[in-house]
Amino acid sequence: MSVHLNKYEQKKPTQAEQTSRHQRRNRSNHRLHQSCGRYSTPLPVSLSRRATRNVAHPRSQRGSNLANCRLRAHPTAQSRTDRSRSGVPGTASDRLMSRSKQPLEDVPSLPTIRSEPENDPQPYGDRASVLAATDGTSIFESTPTVVLCPNCGDVVATYEQGLPQIVPQFDSRCTTCQVELRRWCAVAVDAAYKELVEPPTLTAMTQAYWNEWLWAGITNYKGQPRNDEYTNRLSAKASEFGWDWELTCPLCRRGISQLKQDVSGVNGSLDYHHWSTDPDQGITLCRECHDVIGFDSYDNQVEERAHEWGFRSRNDLQIVRLALREAIATDRTIELDMAERLVNRYNLIQSTDEVQELLQTVLCDEDLYNLFVDASLNNGLDNC
Repeated sequence: MSVHLNKYEQKKPTQAEQTSRHQRRNRSNHRLHQSCGRYSTPLPVSLSRRATRNVAHPRSQRGSNLANCRLRAHPTAQSRTDRSRSGVPGTASDRLMSRSKQPLEDVPSLPTIRSEPENDPQPYGDRASVLAATDGTSIFESTPTVVLCPNCGDVVATYEQGLPQIVPQFDSRCTTCQVELRRWCAVAVDAAYKELVEPPTLTAMTQAYWNEWLWAGITNYKGQPRNDEYTNRLSAKASEFGWDWELTCPLCRRGISQLKQDVSGVNGSLDYHHWSTDPDQGITLCRECHDVIGFDSYDNQVEERAHEWGFRSRNDLQIVRLALREAIATDRTIELDMAERLVNRYNLIQSTDEVQELLQTVLCDEDLYNLFVDASLNNGLDNC
């Protein structure tokens, strides 16, 4: 973001919290040290507050490594949602409503539910989707479709001829739950599969859609932000359903209620971090995570640092910091295979291959790696 916001005042940690932080940092050191075992250059173990200004790394020492790391520019940026939709084939035009009456044994099985359905807005693949997420797609265009309540799974609407590519307005009441459903809290399902979907999974996929929708930033047709408005609307709808849902930071995984306890001055929303302004693409993070991935510096300072280190732009530096903090937050080893997850979860403008290239360059150069690592990567994660 071009405007730097003041840091919130942190609470002074107790002795127990300091001990927990030290133990967590040691675990983080071990994971980060292991992560480059497949490469020729070992990673440093230290996660100390090593000031980058005291580490001299002339460009000549890194030579071709950083030259290879200068990623190609992206004249156009396609969002994660658009990328996922671009490969969705249209369904056959001869599928009729009678298909929903097929015996279950004649209906192809649903895709296997992935390991983390609570983080997956489409656990059933193209057979089920939150209604608002079908905009601009043809996945149900000629397919008999039912719309279900995401809480109880009851049918609230039927589209015998298929779903239009855009449903501009949806307002239907679930008589079982006594809740009004909108486009963003109703699930469209291929009618042939309505007996196979399960309410808990419908609930989880709806909440996952809410998270991704808010994380990517919601604006109106004028480009004006509406995240605060929809954070309140979604929270109210969750209460109507009786769901234990609240907005969370995608990086540190802390909910708004925990952020209010951990950091002074936090309100009920997250901050939008731009990866690109034209086209507009980014991710919403809590202020603490936003500052961590940006070295707690102004954007122009990070931009200068990127060029000094031989990178294309500040985005490259922020993505590496994002990957390091993601590894700590999820208690995983940082590795190239995480690139696809980073692209999808954080709405990056870079491709998976480009993120892998960036990570490999940093992970295999000990001196370069040391420039990115400091104790602030653990900020706010000690009790998560």
